[in-house]
Amino acid sequence: MGELVPMKEVRRLVFCTGQIYYDLLEKRRATKTKDVAIIRLEQVGPFPYEEVETLLKEYPGAKEFVWAQEEPLNFGAWNFVSPRIQVLMDNQKIKKELIFQGRPPSGSPATGFSKLHAREQETIVTQAIC
Repeated sequence: MGELVPMKEVRRLVFCTGQIYYDLLEKRRATKTKDVAIIRLEQVGPFPYEEVETLLKEYPGAKEFVWAQEEPLNFGAWNFVSPRIQVLMDNQKIKKELIFQGRPPSGSPATGFSKLHAREQETIVTQAIC
């Protein structure tokens, strides 16, 4: 049996880049979640407009759209990718907002405490997948 339901039955698309992809994949497998597709963008600059547009079309049943990142809101790729993904969603008449799932704004890109970082990471991944 496959890891996911058919593409038209996927309810949530989770976009990400980098290492968090593996945490998201592990959480999806651990929770046996089959209706969430994880889309890892290998490169965000230049932004892969055509690829993302194609992916949005391949999941016509998706109702939730998430950007997941380890970094705080004011770090990482969110500020660059969110308006671009949102434009593609708007062009396809997807009347939903792209949701940010990551750490709140911070003066530092990381907490500096491994236990706190791990707890925050678990929260980010769980909320993105479940």
